[in-house]
Amino acid sequence: ISYDPEQAKKLLAEAGYKNGDGFPPVKMEVNVGGYNTQVAFELQKQFLNILNVNVDIEIVPMSVKLEDAAYGRADLFMTAWIADYPSPDNFLLLLYGKTVPDSLSLPSFYNTTRYKNPEYDELFEKGMASDSISEKYKNFLAAEQLMINDAPILVLWYEENYRLIQSFVQNLYLNPMHYRDFSEMYLKTSNPSRP
Repeated sequence: ISYDPEQAKKLLAEAGYKNGDGFPPVKMEVNVGGYNTQVAFELQKQFLNILNVNVDIEIVPMSVKLEDAAYGRADLFMTAWIADYPSPDNFLLLLYGKTVPDSLSLPSFYNTTRYKNPEYDELFEKGMASDSISEKYKNFLAAEQLMINDAPILVLWYEENYRLIQSFVQNLYLNPMHYRDFSEMYLKTSNPSRP
């Protein structure tokens, strides 16, 4: 999804809210700490300046935000997810519709958006059941594209990390999970008299 304010204005008008007129109040809940509040205030500013839509921000402790998200007690929630293991299903599980309870009075953990799409669920299940990595990833990619098209979430950014490593550091391998195995790492010196 690319940044396109003109398209957003057009879609808002098509939904009956030209220039944001008559758009209902929106509450975004954000947990205390880190850069979350800074990002929330920037989003609030952009919603107002570009779409003329007012978003009220409520800053709460993380425990309150997690519970409120599970029960859907706000219109928007800012959240983040870091993979627990190196597989796309770690992210895709968060939108698996079969984890959503039938009643709105029950909490929906993992899938706090309560997104339900049988085609997405089928692709997710096929990916999980596949013995072939290429087949698994093909189904996961199709599920992800379907979810992006439906847009139950808005991905604002992906984390990127840079590491500067001195040339004398040998066999230190980095990976997306930030797992560091130092068992084969060593320091290579150019002076044979130094250890």
